[in-house]
Formats: sequence, structure tokens, C-alpha cells
Amino acid sequence: MVWLAFGLLILAASAFVLWKAYRIYHIPSDGERREDIAALAEGDYELAVLSMYTTEAFDGQRFQFFCGVKTIQANHLFVNLADIGDYLNRALTANPDMSRVYIGLDPYAVSEMYDHHIALYARDYETYVANYIRENPQVTFQILIPSYSEAYLRGLSDREYEALLNSYRSLMNLYFAGSNVKIYFAGKEEWLTGNPKNYVTERECRVPVLQTIIAYTLRDDRYLLTMNNMEECFDQITKSLSVPAEVWPDLSGWCLVFLGDSVFEYHTGTFSIPDVVEGLTKAQIYNCSQGGMMASEDPEELLSFNRMVDRFLRQDTQGLSEDLNFCRGLSNYIQEEHEGKQYCFILSYGFNDYFQGAPVDNEADPYDVSTYAGALRAGILRLQQNVPEAKILLLAPNYTVEFGGGTQRLGGEQSGILTDYVKAAADVASEMDILFLNNYTESGINKKTEKQFLADGTHPSERGAFLLGRNLIRKLEENGVKTP
Repeated sequence: MVWLAFGLLILAASAFVLWKAYRIYHIPSDGERREDIAALAEGDYELAVLSMYTTEAFDGQRFQFFCGVKTIQANHLFVNLADIGDYLNRALTANPDMSRVYIGLDPYAVSEMYDHHIALYARDYETYVANYIRENPQVTFQILIPSYSEAYLRGLSDREYEALLNSYRSLMNLYFAGSNVKIYFAGKEEWLTGNPKNYVTERECRVPVLQTIIAYTLRDDRYLLTMNNMEECFDQITKSLSVPAEVWPDLSGWCLVFLGDSVFEYHTGTFSIPDVVEGLTKAQIYNCSQGGMMASEDPEELLSFNRMVDRFLRQDTQGLSEDLNFCRGLSNYIQEEHEGKQYCFILSYGFNDYFQGAPVDNEADPYDVSTYAGALRAGILRLQQNVPEAKILLLAPNYTVEFGGGTQRLGGEQSGILTDYVKAAADVASEMDILFLNNYTESGINKKTEKQFLADGTHPSERGAFLLGRNLIRKLEENGVKTP
């Protein structure tokens, strides 16, 4: 009986070893991979794109657009280093004129296959990838490491977390000496890893998010990982994880309607301020902003703050192009269910009023909609009258580098410098007893920090949107906007 049990144990261990070997070295032979291999024989391409953690984001047509060279894309998902090595061998053999290879490579997934035995997977890195990098110095190899979510990293044990960092270090140690290889990693970016809405799973970014990261790696070296910055990058991640995760309010019982200009609209998808708020709070959000809009009325403009309020209250998109962000946001609001939700309108205007030299205020007529403050008063009053139970939060414009940092007057005597519009917004909020967030003085965006948070000197970058979105959530929570 003992010998039988021992034999079964040996059999089970052998089966496990065979399964592990199969997983590590098996090269698929499915139809999609066969098509990828067949396409290599056609040659006449300069860039090959392949990935082991997603295929949709590694779109060959986008690479061809950004890089300006004919691109071949592998459509099958690479399962191991042997699969990658076989494809590289075929691609480089079939087309000796190839000049670039872009690989989506997941070092931690590789490490998991080898039960985190560095010596084993280092050997196979050498065999299946490093050799091709060394033997083809005329080819530039770009490797993108995936960025897992903060939630996933916080769920790892200390041993697992160290194994993850070691898998990155091993990759760097193998390839850093090659002048023809670049490794990219965006995992220290809080705007990326800290927003759950950026992820399909905790280990997989949404396609538009990953495509944006890829585009940055093709444009510049902002996410380049080197031997000089690697440990600093890892220390930054480790330090952020050592601090307890910030607990954001549950706003799932709230409907947040964003009315404003390009500060809200500048980024689409999960990079916008409204989507940051949604990702962190689970609020139901509607981004009804529109770039270029002023609060004050311009007879030649189809939209302004009051006209946007009017259309929102009437739920009217007639005559509006579907390409307008305001039209899309309002259409979504009309079509979707939000019965029983508590409402909050979040307003952000001022940049375009300043840039166009609109009058700041009219003391003789506080509701003069041709002025910035008058238009704010009129629109806010309509919201208060029609949705009296709603909260309203007014945001002042943030710092801009334009026009001498907002110090130049751009209109007539009734116009002002940027801080005049900021003060007017604060005054209106106080008069009308609504919430106010002074992004000019409270956001942390100023002359010294603008390069960190502004994409073009005015509009928030991904970092800026994440910063402003979190500030906005805190302001709401401080003033009772939370789900019981």
C-alpha cells in the first residue's frame, strides 16, 4: 500500500513537471498563429508588433500611423518566451531589412511560469529574446512592461511583491547593456494605477488607456526604464504602497452632471476629470462639457453656460452635431436611467471668458448674461429653481501660462486679468450659497508645478486631471455629498 501511494505521488509529480514544461515551452499551432507566421513570409515591413498580454491595444495600423513605416502585427496572444523566440526568428529571417520590433512583454507572468526561479527564466530570456537583440544590432527593440493596478499590488504578499520587482530587475539586467533595446514602464504613474476605471482586470489596462501609453512610448522617452532610474522608480511605488490606501466616498447614489469648457472635455475616456471622479467614487456621471465655451453669452455662439443649462433642463439636443461632447453627454443623460439619484451640478467656466476679453461683471445688472458673473448667476438660478434639491459646485479656472500667466488684460475696461474672473466666481458662489472650489489657489497647480500637471500650459494632463478630480471629490465629501 505504501509503495502504491509512493508510486502515485511520483506519477503526480511527473505529470506536474510535464505540465509545467508544456506551459513554458509549448508553441501554439492554432489558426491565428499560423496566419501570423504565414504573413511573415510576405516580407516588406519595417516594424513587427507582438504581445503576450493583449493584442487589441497593439494595433499595427496605429503603429504604422505613429511610426510612419510599414508594420506587421501578430494577432495571436504569445503564451511564453519560446513562442516569442520562434516568431522573432522567423520575422528576422524572412525580412533582413526590418528595423524595429515592439514587444508587449510581461516579466511577472514569465516569472510565475517558472515559479519565480530567476536562474531558469533568465536562461530562457537569453535563449529566446536576448540572442536576437544582440545578433541584430541594426534593429531597435522596444519592450513595454504592463502596469498593474494599485489595488492588485496592495493585494500581493511581501514575497509576491518582491518576486514582481525581481522579475523586472532580471529583465533590465539582461538587456540594459544593449544599445538597441529600450524598456518602458508606466507603473509609477498614480493617475494610471490609482484609477480602477483604467483597468478591465487588476492586471490588464483598458485598450484606450494602453494605446495612450504606447503612443507616448513612440513619441518620447517619458516612461523609459533604465538602470539609473529603475530603483528610484521601484522605491517610489513601494513608498506609495506603504501608505494606507485613500478611502474615497461611495457616491453610487449620486448623479453628477458636469457643465463646463475644455477643462472637463480636454481628455476623453478615463483621463478626464469627470471619469476620474466616476472611477474613484462609482458616481453616475454625465460629461456635458464643451470645449471653447464661455459662461457669458456670445450671439454668434450656439452654446454658452445658460444655453447649455436651458438645453439640459429641456433635454433638447435638436440642431446639435453628434460630434459635440455636450450633445453626447446630454444624449446619454436622456437615454439612461437615474431615477432616485441625488443630483449635483459641477460647473467650470472662465478660461474662455478671460481669453475672449468678456466683461467680468455689470454692477447695474447682476444678471447681465453678456458678463461672466452675470451669466453664472443666471444659469445657477435656473438650476436652483428647476432642481432645488440638487447640490451645485462651482470651480474657478486653474493657473495658466498663457498671456503672462493670466496677468494680461485681453479686452476692454470691463474685462480683467485671470484672477478677476477667479474672484468673480468666488463672489457668485458666496452670493448664491453654492459650493466653491478655487482651482486657482487650492489645486496645487501654479507657475512652479504647471509642467507636472498641465498638458499645454492650460489644460490638465493625465496627472492634472487625476489631481483635480481628487480635489473635487474631497470638496464634495466635505460638504455632505456622499451616499449613506
